[in-house]
Amino acid sequence: MVLMYLSGTVGTEERYKQKEVIEKLAKSALSVGIDGFTAFPAIGAWRGITEKSYKIEIIGSTLEQVKKLAILMKKELEQESIIVTNGKKELFI
Repeated sequence: MVLMYLSGTVGTEERYKQKEVIEKLAKSALSVGIDGFTAFPAIGAWRGITEKSYKIEIIGSTLEQVKKLAILMKKELEQESIIVTNGKKELFI
């Protein structure tokens, strides 16, 4: 399993609502060969500011596929960073 942590918040503004984040994620996931995932809403913090976040569990995909997905989502959601981990390695994309 590979985990990805991301947010729909840009600065202090919640620019992307949950439905839009998940729809963008589903479309981008398919484009890199990921058939499915499970998303959990969460509260995170980045540089001292709390924000609505998502923990994404992806089973049956490689770390490379999830890295490609993170790069796409970073652009789609205007993020400074998205975290990807396989439990052994943490990447800030």
